[in-house]
Amino acid sequence: SVIKVESSFIADSFSNKGAIGLMQLKPKTAFYIVDKIEDVDLSTAHELYDPVLNIKIGINYLSYLINKFRNNKKYALIAYNIGPTRLKNMLNNKMKIPEKYYNAVKNNYLEILDFINQKLT
Repeated sequence: SVIKVESSFIADSFSNKGAIGLMQLKPKTAFYIVDKIEDVDLSTAHELYDPVLNIKIGINYLSYLINKFRNNKKYALIAYNIGPTRLKNMLNNKMKIPEKYYNAVKNNYLEILDFINQKLT
């Protein structure tokens, strides 16, 4: 669901903000996450175009955010989109939290579940 929203499954996606690949990872974020996990190596930002590597790092980043936001998956997904520092500042200042990205991911997730359930019945 995140990949569909982030890149529409286009592995060589590149955003105007410098995010790369299926899960639209910024190189700085990707290198930060790779330093925290043992089984993934990243030498250059260009490697983020590799779908398998991009997904491994993206999943680990999402897991990091879920832990950072105390298992609040909604906040983790919003932080994935706008950045954890920006989200924390918005929460601390009691600002309205943007939910468009979260709703898109959630709706895609529900569509995927519905599709799977239809195939199983």
